[in-house]
Amino acid sequence: RTQRDSEWVFLAEVAVNASLPAPTVRHAALGKSVTLANPPVRKEALFTYATPGPASFLTDGYQCNMPDWQTPEWLGFDKDLNATIDLGSVIDLHQVGATFTQHVYNRIRIPQSMEVFASDDGKSFRKVAQVTHPPSNQGELTATLSAHLKEVKGRYVRVVAPCRAGWLFVDEIVVNRQAAP
Repeated sequence: RTQRDSEWVFLAEVAVNASLPAPTVRHAALGKSVTLANPPVRKEALFTYATPGPASFLTDGYQCNMPDWQTPEWLGFDKDLNATIDLGSVIDLHQVGATFTQHVYNRIRIPQSMEVFASDDGKSFRKVAQVTHPPSNQGELTATLSAHLKEVKGRYVRVVAPCRAGWLFVDEIVVNRQAAP
């Protein structure tokens, strides 16, 4: 560990001539542009809950299935998640989901609901789904909230999830999950 400009840097591994693993999830939003209405929280103390280029981590194809909220895959919010993805063109939307983690001791909760909106122009959005998740007091877990859509088209997808009295940590937002190759 080193300290530079009051931020800590943790190094897990150094590899020479290594190839990176392929993304774990393939979907229509993979690598697409994400705009956040509320940025992830940046803490000036020991931890940073917003990795560099945070929005891109929501569509990078690497989905964390462990509830370790301190790993770089998770983005932490103390306000509602409001993420808009530009898919590049109007497509049929069949499924939209997002992965959340819970760590009760640290006041990190999976949202009780998630709304999905679609738009052709990025200005006028229509609500196309709402998914609910029952509250749980289980200490640590991950859950994917997923909406299955019928006869919905759109170029822009917006995912909104409320942060309730603490933290909300989210990883991959998936649009039209595809089978692994």
